[in-house]
Amino acid sequence: MSSETVCINGQIVPLSEAKVSITDRGLTHGFGFFETMRVHNGVIFRLKDHLARLRNACKERNIAFPVRDEMITEKAKALYEANGLEAGRARLTVTAGDGPGPWYKPANPNWFLQMVKLVLPPDSFYREGVAVGTVISYDYGPGRSQPGKSLSYERHLLTRSEAIADRKFERLYANSAGEYFEGAGANIFALTGRRLVTPPSSLGVVPGIARKVVFELAKKLHQQVEERAIHKHDFTNAEEAFLTNAIIGVIPIRSLDENELFENVPGKITRKLMANYRAAIVDECGAF
Repeated sequence: MSSETVCINGQIVPLSEAKVSITDRGLTHGFGFFETMRVHNGVIFRLKDHLARLRNACKERNIAFPVRDEMITEKAKALYEANGLEAGRARLTVTAGDGPGPWYKPANPNWFLQMVKLVLPPDSFYREGVAVGTVISYDYGPGRSQPGKSLSYERHLLTRSEAIADRKFERLYANSAGEYFEGAGANIFALTGRRLVTPPSSLGVVPGIARKVVFELAKKLHQQVEERAIHKHDFTNAEEAFLTNAIIGVIPIRSLDENELFENVPGKITRKLMANYRAAIVDECGAF
């Protein structure tokens, strides 16, 4: 039996004792949101940004945000120490809860925080880039904004599973017009015409925290960023491309489907962003 400890509704307990009702709307209908966060030295990187996104998502769906920021910081430190971690991957979940009333209305929200060992992709993926594939999706377009990471995650899990079976690191969602939006678990960027291009959240893209960090780092490098859908020809004509998420940081793309895109991977801008992203973590969380 696992000796891992977790936090549920403010109480730190063994994982085996952490329980929610079988009528919780997060379980029965996938009604709720979550954040996955990187932890070093007991400090969650960009915690304020993660909590702001989670709080906003809950507000848009009328879920009362059930916990103070200070408690998350306190419980994260306690879990980091209790679980004996050097570096961690934390997940904060808020469900719509259980209670009286229609199933489609939030009730008494539950929240839980879990922290496990941080496992990153192999170093070779950062040095040599990763292969990605394409999957057609019709869930993107004007007015389809996603406020956060929903518990209704089946589609993304299946897409990631298919990517792994196809020996790809990730699959990117595209429409029949050849417009790319995001990966199953990552945002996408392409450097084309001296501009970093990334799809906007207004098209249904989850506004990633690592994506936000890259915006800030690009500004410091005087690198222009343009928000629009990425077309197939943007990839084929790009000088560089990469993925971002809160756990992997910045990781270069080597190929799309079966087509090698770049001769030199990672490219100059991607290398700078990778190094500066790591420096940002060290600056906030300490050396690792």
